[in-house]
Amino acid sequence: MGPLSDIRILAVEQLMALPFGTQLLADFGATVIGVEAVESRGDAGIAWRDRTGRHKKRIQVKLADPRGQDLLRNMVGRFDVFGENFRPGVLDRYRLGYEDLRVLNDRLVYVSVSGYGHRDILESPLWQMAAYGPIGEAMSGSMHAMRQQGGAASGFALGDITSALFSTIGMLAALHHREKTGRGQYLDVSLADSLFALAELPFVNHSLSLLGRADRPDPSPGYVSAAFRVSDGEVQMNVLSEHHWERLCALLGRPEWTLAPRFVDLAKRREAIRHELLPALEAWASTMGKAEVASACRAVGLAAAPINSPADIVGDAHFVARRMIETVERADGSLLKVAGNPTKLSDIEANREHDAKPPRIARPGEHTWEILHQELGMGCEEYESLRAEGIVGG
Repeated sequence: MGPLSDIRILAVEQLMALPFGTQLLADFGATVIGVEAVESRGDAGIAWRDRTGRHKKRIQVKLADPRGQDLLRNMVGRFDVFGENFRPGVLDRYRLGYEDLRVLNDRLVYVSVSGYGHRDILESPLWQMAAYGPIGEAMSGSMHAMRQQGGAASGFALGDITSALFSTIGMLAALHHREKTGRGQYLDVSLADSLFALAELPFVNHSLSLLGRADRPDPSPGYVSAAFRVSDGEVQMNVLSEHHWERLCALLGRPEWTLAPRFVDLAKRREAIRHELLPALEAWASTMGKAEVASACRAVGLAAAPINSPADIVGDAHFVARRMIETVERADGSLLKVAGNPTKLSDIEANREHDAKPPRIARPGEHTWEILHQELGMGCEEYESLRAEGIVGG
């Protein structure tokens, strides 16, 4: 019984952009029915299903068949939210678009997540185009910013997770608005928009440069923001105030640097940091490990952290203490560690069982019969007939 236990979500979802968001809501008690197409074959979806499937039920429906479409249309009246993250136009062809479903349930919150948004609210000239994470990173300016720092694409599902988070915020806002007005509405989230919002700092720096300020990708160029080598890897440190600069100089046994002209002048400090400070940091840390160096820095009030690999994170005391490493049971019985929900609510955490059995990830179509019987009163004979014809799976 979580805070969203009265919310019911029917989600025609794939990959990560919507499923990650619906999983967050399922963590808070929402009933989430994940709909997958019977016509989807192969193992392409297994990875995202395991990563985003906890606390969900899954059904399979042949979306391209009118009888499969009618099954979903007939269920819509019993749900608060309908979500989809297909290319714009696909659900409209299936008679499952916003205009199709709003006439069946005027309290429905309809959520679409796509590369460039749909045309129902604000039409982009790219609305029909496909887009994936790296495409959104390129479009939004985030890849440009990362390249300036020596990188390229992020290498992880940055666009999917970001758009999922914005869709989750929008769902909750729309549901709250419905409580006040009794009306549902359409929520349109673009992956490119979401990444642009995430990468707003370089854009704002550029805007400031047009007002006469130099364009600086680093908002605090006179202070320290750098990774340095230690005996077993690297540590990232940020020093963004004079007070912390003095502590760093003391930690390195160089208190005189606080008065040295080359460090006092912020315009000159960057070169001095590169040529003197970083070599001194690496010499000081050369015999220590990542955890020890980060601990020593934190002990004097400096912001520092080891640059963790995925293998490091499994045993990181912070993520363990914060219950950010969850274990789920896959369909084959194996246990998989996945990221937990970063939004911590006191009532939920206080009532969690530390030794509870890991939630099991549902197989594709595992709950098709259960949901169709429960929501539509379908009998066994009708279900078996539809399954034999490939209209439903499970």
